[in-house]
Amino acid sequence: MGMYIWYGFLILMGLVQAVYFIFRIKRFNFVQKLSRGNKKIQYAIATIPVLALFVLALFKMVPVVIVTMYMMIIWMLCDLVAIIIRKFTKKSCKIYWAGIAAIVITVSFFGYGYYKAHHIVKTEISVKTDKKIDTQGVTLNKKPLKIALFSDSHVGTMFDGKKFQKICKDIMKNNPDMVVISGDYVDDDTTRQDMIDATKALGEMKPKLGKYMAFGNHDGAYFNYRDFSTDDLRKELKKNNVTLLEDETIMPFGGFFMVGRKDKGNKNRKPISELMKDVDTNKYYTIVLDHQPNDFDAEAKTKADLVLCGHTHGGQLIPLGWMTDIFHTNDCRYGEVKRGNTTFFTSSGIAGWGLPFKTGAKSEYVIINVDHK
Repeated sequence: MGMYIWYGFLILMGLVQAVYFIFRIKRFNFVQKLSRGNKKIQYAIATIPVLALFVLALFKMVPVVIVTMYMMIIWMLCDLVAIIIRKFTKKSCKIYWAGIAAIVITVSFFGYGYYKAHHIVKTEISVKTDKKIDTQGVTLNKKPLKIALFSDSHVGTMFDGKKFQKICKDIMKNNPDMVVISGDYVDDDTTRQDMIDATKALGEMKPKLGKYMAFGNHDGAYFNYRDFSTDDLRKELKKNNVTLLEDETIMPFGGFFMVGRKDKGNKNRKPISELMKDVDTNKYYTIVLDHQPNDFDAEAKTKADLVLCGHTHGGQLIPLGWMTDIFHTNDCRYGEVKRGNTTFFTSSGIAGWGLPFKTGAKSEYVIINVDHK
């Protein structure tokens, strides 16, 4: 239901924007000259780029509507500044500078966002433990543990399955002992071929202690128009030696616990207390994968050592991240948080949802060095 409301909102915003841009575009000098003062021709000319955007929106509705929504807000602010300047200077200008400025600012804003989204960086953090992590004779690259985390790849939004292979190779250059994926691996629009190509790339990653994943809200798909099912995804993950944990607790190698939670939106999700009822957190190091950072209090009560999340994309677009902070929609938008014995880390992800831009965050994978106290 939430996604239908969201798409309904996008359609409504698209109609509002269409009317607004027609009235703005007709003010440009070139429109005035081409129309020779004929208002019907002015509206006809101004409608052409709006119709072009409409056609583009049929294929890419979310990015088109969001980008044009930002442009409309920027344009309104530029018009407001122009009105203030005219009021104080008592002068008018034949050139529609406010419209030119709005276009230049919007292009610059999303050009910067495109670079930030596609330039994936490594973030490295260290956490401490006094627990011995027994790997039953497996020689690690780092004592006691080096973990590679990534989330929110949303395969197909910013890169396809083939490009994802390069990202996986870059991650493995850090020689992690294990790889963990905290949800939204695929998206509603991911194609079957991209899913297969991306999962093969995961299969080529061979960390000594394995690969573990928890599903996010998009992995199960909101709609049924994907050309593969969630079971197809599960089979491909299993084929490529990725351990998918859906409200499961396991003890790989006998020396630490891995807990993977179903997404918060799953009505059958178990409480973390139930998942960890048999875990001796005083003795064993425990890692929890939970896509949405929304259950920190309950997870801290279990005394899990490390909880890894994603979902927020770091805010993705200015000012959305600030708004989520104000309304406290998540326990953490980005970064490391310590509560009692538990360290939480929420990643901004290696991609984002809906559009290939990030102006409020970076695209990242995370290397977590677990050190002895």
